Amino acid sequence: MESKKIVFVYNDKKETDDKLNNDLIEKVNQFERDNILLKFQKVFLGQIDEFEVYAVNGDFMKLFYPNRVDENGNPVELPEELKGQFCEAGNGYRYPTLIDKNHIYVDWNIHSSDWPPNTLHEIDEARNMRDNGMDYETAHNIAQLKEMKYRLIRLNIK
Repeated sequence: MESKKIVFVYNDKKETDDKLNNDLIEKVNQFERDNILLKFQKVFLGQIDEFEVYAVNGDFMKLFYPNRVDENGNPVELPEELKGQFCEAGNGYRYPTLIDKNHIYVDWNIHSSDWPPNTLHEIDEARNMRDNGMDYETAHNIAQLKEMKYRLIRLNIK
């Protein structure tokens, strides 16, 4: 498969010069390495019983391990089977290699009105996996039903 080149329009002519492409790609890579968004961040939202709840950059969580860097200080990429799995929120029983057992992570890129139902979902899911020995899918389905009930109550729909 042929790799695509970035095409520039410069002084009204197309530039496809390899050096120009490589320079830009290196600048983008350097920007990404230096950019705060590519460093794991979490914001403590509060404590619910035994769980600490944090808002995190979900885009980061879909691609990299939180709190892991290589010898050059760059984030460590997730293996392909884990990439993209973090969706809206997560807990340490669902993602044991990504999240501490007593932590709940909520994606700060979703609307903050979704944080409470997602947090309750994750707590219920984690407790069912931990206390009742449920597998993820069973615990998730039960948590999903409770989350939907919470959302209906919040909308004043019975």
